[in-house]
Amino acid sequence: MKVFRILVFILLNILCFPTNLVSENLFAGVSSPMIKSDLDSLILTVDSSDEDMIFVSPQNIDLKIGIKSISNLKRDVTLICKITTDDYNSVDSLSYKIKYKNKEMSFDGIKYTPLHAGFYRFTIYAEGKDIKSNVLHFNVGFNPESIVSPVDAPADFETFWQKTKEELGRVIPRYKMTLMEDKSSDKKNMYHVEMYSWGNVKIEGYYCVPKKSGKYPVIVAYMGYGASPYFPDATAMTDFCEFVLSVRGQGIQKTKNIYGDWITYGLKDKYDYYYRGAYMDLVRAIDFVCSRPEVNNQKIAVEGGSQGGAFSLVACALDKRIKVAAPHIPFLTDFRDYFKICPWPKSSFEHYLKKNPDKTWDDIYGLLAYFDVKNFAPRIQCPIVMGIGLQDNTCPPHTNFASYNLIPSEKKYYVYRNQKHSVDKSWWPMRAHFFREVLGRIPDKSVVTLDDGNHVVINNVLTLSNDICIPSRLYMLADTENDIFIKPFLKRWFPYEYFVRFGGNIHFSQILGDRVVVDKPQNNGKLVVNLIEGENFEVIKSVETSVLTSNKSKYDGDIFIQILGDSYVNGAFFRDVFFTKKYVPGVRLIGMRKVQGEEGQYDEGRGGWRLADYFKIPKDKTSFHGFMQPDGDYYYWGATGFWKNSYLVAKGKTIDFMTVYHCGRYDDYIGWFDEKTGYLSSPKKNDLQYDNELESFVKYDGRKWVPVKETDFSWNFDYGKYLKMWKIKPPRFLFELLGLNDFRYDINADFSEWNAMLEDMKNSYLKAVPDGKFVILIPTTTCGSIDNVSGVFTPYQNAAMWRLRKNIIDVFDDREHDGYYIVDIGIVVDENNGYDKENGIQKGLPHPYRSYSKMGIPLAAFIQYYR
Repeated sequence: MKVFRILVFILLNILCFPTNLVSENLFAGVSSPMIKSDLDSLILTVDSSDEDMIFVSPQNIDLKIGIKSISNLKRDVTLICKITTDDYNSVDSLSYKIKYKNKEMSFDGIKYTPLHAGFYRFTIYAEGKDIKSNVLHFNVGFNPESIVSPVDAPADFETFWQKTKEELGRVIPRYKMTLMEDKSSDKKNMYHVEMYSWGNVKIEGYYCVPKKSGKYPVIVAYMGYGASPYFPDATAMTDFCEFVLSVRGQGIQKTKNIYGDWITYGLKDKYDYYYRGAYMDLVRAIDFVCSRPEVNNQKIAVEGGSQGGAFSLVACALDKRIKVAAPHIPFLTDFRDYFKICPWPKSSFEHYLKKNPDKTWDDIYGLLAYFDVKNFAPRIQCPIVMGIGLQDNTCPPHTNFASYNLIPSEKKYYVYRNQKHSVDKSWWPMRAHFFREVLGRIPDKSVVTLDDGNHVVINNVLTLSNDICIPSRLYMLADTENDIFIKPFLKRWFPYEYFVRFGGNIHFSQILGDRVVVDKPQNNGKLVVNLIEGENFEVIKSVETSVLTSNKSKYDGDIFIQILGDSYVNGAFFRDVFFTKKYVPGVRLIGMRKVQGEEGQYDEGRGGWRLADYFKIPKDKTSFHGFMQPDGDYYYWGATGFWKNSYLVAKGKTIDFMTVYHCGRYDDYIGWFDEKTGYLSSPKKNDLQYDNELESFVKYDGRKWVPVKETDFSWNFDYGKYLKMWKIKPPRFLFELLGLNDFRYDINADFSEWNAMLEDMKNSYLKAVPDGKFVILIPTTTCGSIDNVSGVFTPYQNAAMWRLRKNIIDVFDDREHDGYYIVDIGIVVDENNGYDKENGIQKGLPHPYRSYSKMGIPLAAFIQYYR
């Protein structure tokens, strides 16, 4: 959780929408005000453990309220919390009695669960006898990706815009470039550009080009409503061309504006409305950059803020030449809801109606439907990243998500909880990195971008062939049905008819289009997998793998194993084979966290974790693992705040989702720590902890705890020390299941660091357990089908995970002599039926719950084979 920051909200009426807006830090700390009277003697602060204050079910809205008395008043107070929707409809009013204690009022915070998805306005203050606090006003979000604003595009929407683009095509652009030497640098030249757009209207812009000859990607920037013209930075992004467009009557042309108030110009007829021409100016800008010999027209990015954000989204829908976009705080979207929330631009339309009594709001909404960003959103096919200011009362977050939720392509968003009509300064390098990722400007990286909603296209890669990858050994139970699904191991980049055929001496009880079923596998059988090009039935690639089998034997002694990983392990994918069907008799899972509902069984799975998280020193209040330890005779026992939270969870004193999720099930160990302080109850010399109150590491010197620095010690992944400290029996098998959270969003991932961490983990384990087996579980490649509620299952993610799968096989397969074993559990995941569904559509996180029982079978077969 971040430190409390004072909320200072200054309501601004911003009528201009520049692209590069100054950051407004609404949570910035301020010094204590001068006391004028008792009424000024309470200071409220607000924070949340949620980074962006966007809460997603099953989370509650969870706010941490700090109440501090800065005088000597000793009075109890009442905390008042009033909640409305973002359009100011009252939702609830809460009050809490706060007891005075040591100039502080102890308060657990506000937890609230709205009935509906959306954004909510909170007003919070405290009052008592002759005393009142400052008033906090702020917005929070709840399940924003479930906000629904149905498309209301008119029946002739497509025809209208197709006809308009055809009219644009008949206008000769007459491009003119004039070098601006005073704006150029030693790296890039700056040009003033003129061209003609729809209606034969001249538009202008500034174009910045690297001086070094070559083909470059380009960023086209669209400007905010009424923004003053600005230049690209001629000293930055030296491997990109950049073009900043001024649409008709705005930017460079503002001094000659003939349109007046752009948003109401031409409202009497959709054919004359201002934004019909302005939207065509966006396409003409793409025409211009595509005409330039130095531009790689397969690598076009667009961006903009406010009106420029709207322009970016509309341009993507109108022009498929655009490959990636980064809009922020987009304008011109979801007008009906927009006008309920914000006074402007509704006021401009109200003024128009007064001057045109023959027109109605229905007339206005009917026309605006042709120009509403949300009606363009379903037509966007390129990757999108969107930035949002949570406190934005100019282009409110509700309307941003109304369009975002309708975009079918690869997408992600960043919400800046401090910002009004702006984004944080971190947006700019992030969006530049996003462009480079998608457009392939990271050196020596293969890049994949989405061409449409169904297929993945490789740019600038010489080897375009499809591929398959399977480890050299598959583990099966001889007396159980074993599935092999095709999609997890098939890389099918193109929509051509490529398919898989199976051969070898394995008997298949079923051969289906998407899988084969083996119910009586023979040990050491050979399975041949062929990738077939369907047009000529040509074998493109052939892979052979051995099938190693075992039986569900009777109990012949306990077998100790450990599974370390992410939420798959936390969700106990192994439960069916181990505990329900008992395919592995005498299995004893070891670790620190109890497997829910299974007495004496433990795991080391943590929701949402990556491999790198197990190589970080845990020192926050909601995460812990025991593997990172200081070298020498020192022992690290975790953060005091974590163990205090573990007590709260064990005793049912908190229902906060994140705390329960991450601090629960440590019941066997919390007794080693003091409930009030979180310190070890019986420390020994050289024991270390992290004190969250002091924000410092502390060492027990034999008499007391003294502050020390993290850098005073050398830290490493130390499996042996972990076993010794927590009194855990060494497991014969250590299974590692990680990678989904590491790589499913990174199509350009470099696996070298990840591979090195795996090697460190393996070496540390085998040093502690020399006769053990270190096993890498290949995670699921298929993150679901594209037809899903949450929008997180995409061809992009599947392609990214296929790359990880191939990396694991290429680097670690057939290396048992080096201590590496591989078990493919991803190969049994059913992309279509393995996932939970809602109204027949896949939903939720990438957890194939219905395939959990099948995922455990190769795991059980491996243990039985080697036990």
